[in-house]
Amino acid sequence: MIQRSLGARTCLYIFLFTAFVSYLNALLGGKFNGDFSGVNINLDSIQLLGVFILTCAPFLFLWYVYSLFNRIKFKELDAGQLGFRVSVFFKLFVFWSFFVTINYGVGIMARSEYNVPAAISYIIYFTNRIDVFYLGVLFILLYQGRVLFFWIFILCVLGVIRGGIGVFLYVSIALILRYNITLGKFFFRRPLLCFLALIISPFVVDSLFYIRELLRGDYINEQFTFYQLIIGKLIGRFSSFSNLGMIFQNEGYFLQNIFIMDQFYFVKHFFSAFIGQSIIPDVIPERLLINIFGGDLFDKSYMVGLSGNMYISSMISPTIMMINLILIFISVICTFIVAGLIGFKYSREYAFALLLYPCMSGSAQEFAKLLLSMLFIMLILASCNIKLKIKRGFARGERV
Repeated sequence: MIQRSLGARTCLYIFLFTAFVSYLNALLGGKFNGDFSGVNINLDSIQLLGVFILTCAPFLFLWYVYSLFNRIKFKELDAGQLGFRVSVFFKLFVFWSFFVTINYGVGIMARSEYNVPAAISYIIYFTNRIDVFYLGVLFILLYQGRVLFFWIFILCVLGVIRGGIGVFLYVSIALILRYNITLGKFFFRRPLLCFLALIISPFVVDSLFYIRELLRGDYINEQFTFYQLIIGKLIGRFSSFSNLGMIFQNEGYFLQNIFIMDQFYFVKHFFSAFIGQSIIPDVIPERLLINIFGGDLFDKSYMVGLSGNMYISSMISPTIMMINLILIFISVICTFIVAGLIGFKYSREYAFALLLYPCMSGSAQEFAKLLLSMLFIMLILASCNIKLKIKRGFARGERV
């Protein structure tokens, strides 16, 4: 258990590290990074420290829940059989994902509408309940074959085609958990690899963002320095510090828009993962934040962070904030339970690592999407296990 938690601890440190670097960048440079890279800061040092603490708080809460679930024993299935079923499921699902993405644009970021034949529309509706990258993390944790990195490459290609770079975060998390990587051990045992990664990182990051923005139609021909690429774009992409800071810095803007915001926006955003996008209110904090300097962007948004969403909820009503907190707490607990029911030794780490991103983004839909995906994955794998037991039962009957 202690060995497994080393990888989970490393994942936690990565998110805390990005928040800390963003905080130092703001404190020493006087400007935000990430979505608001280059925007001047009007908050004092005490307020910036408060933003940093609130940015880190959801991750520390999640670690506490993880430590509690580490004391609970879940039944573990045969690793070989479970790994085989996950492997077959993942490979079929990846091929399907490539097919619908290339042919119909399904899953491409910032594209809410796509035209598909009626014959497969219901299949796509069902398969969209499962996130291929969540399944990919499970595959990496359980795969026992010799071509793991080939399938990782295929998964990364799919992620890039869909216009996102989050796949690299998921792959990194899965490898950290699989091999119980600690930051100190990695840096001291592989200094040359770390040095090479530092040298090529600007080129890689620039290329990835170029492809992402090109696919999303957001490309602007700009030249970035090493600092802007790594601190401004990459580190800022995986931290909600600047987004939360902008909310505090522009509190009046959000107070003005509270009156046109559905008080149950967070709850509706959560259940949109189950019911459909139509129940999401037009005015939500993520859309307000991206339009903070004017504009009327609707299909795109900026994350506000979990603490940001709770802060905006408190502007509506402390009661609404408590309802939202309870919803998130229940969602987190259910995610750990469902992961445990999958029946493998990394179940707690699997849930913890995948919950880190929703805790960063603060999106209610991300929490629900993860829970729903994991539930479908668990049920599909469980049904395969039931069928296998039935077949074995018939085989025993025939021998008798």
